[in-house]
Amino acid sequence: QLNRLMKFGYGVFHDIQCDGFNIDHLIVGPAGVYAVETKGRKKIERVDDKGNTKKQYKIVFTNDELYFPSWREKEPLEQARRQAKWASKWLSQACGFDIATKPVLSFPGWYIEYKSKPAVPVLTPNQFESFFTRESAVYNDKQIGQISYQIRQKCENRLID
Repeated sequence: QLNRLMKFGYGVFHDIQCDGFNIDHLIVGPAGVYAVETKGRKKIERVDDKGNTKKQYKIVFTNDELYFPSWREKEPLEQARRQAKWASKWLSQACGFDIATKPVLSFPGWYIEYKSKPAVPVLTPNQFESFFTRESAVYNDKQIGQISYQIRQKCENRLID
């Protein structure tokens, strides 16, 4: 789903190795730089009143917390923030101009219900195109090229090491 953003002028990079961790995806385009953390969670099976087994796949987002069918989490949101902060610092130093990388969290296969507006966007893959293409342009083609070059260098250096 993320690769479909290329038709809108976005660079899409996967599995960027950093200082002791990885960033699942970096998206670079006119609307900015995004660090996308993707999480997989096992769906819960519930038995209803009639004895039918049904998988539950809804996450409720409220007050900066993710509520799954039988547990809740905050750490993925904090992880996405940390990774975006690291990418901002690294890319700003490498490119020589300020780059504010925005965190995004994704849960493929889940439905997300929003009870409050998330500070870190929490998306399903079906929401990627509308989310990334509605943002206003902040970088020109030259800047996008510079940022993408630095990310490509990091990815290529990993293959050489």
